[in-house]
Amino acid sequence: YIDDHKTPSLAAFVLDYQSLVSTYIGQFDKIIDAKASLERKMRIAYFAKHPKRKRGLSLKVDLEKLWSSSKLDYTIEIEGNKTLEASIKTSGRNIRKRLEVFVE
Repeated sequence: YIDDHKTPSLAAFVLDYQSLVSTYIGQFDKIIDAKASLERKMRIAYFAKHPKRKRGLSLKVDLEKLWSSSKLDYTIEIEGNKTLEASIKTSGRNIRKRLEVFVE
């Protein structure tokens, strides 16, 4: 991303890669932690590409809407996995019972 843009910024990165950023920030419990992590990663990537520059890039970004929708998606995924786990356990028990009857 930094190579492709003359003046990269975190806000532009978030707009260009919303689904990727949404997935990444969904793992955080607090929006402050998610934003700090994104800022840190962007700063590190920028100065790795441009080590001689003194000033960094713009790191101002509003993640409220994206973070709340990401948390909702993450919560739905977790609940879906819990439901799936319960149905798999039930199916496993039923199959084991059938196999026990078949083996006898």
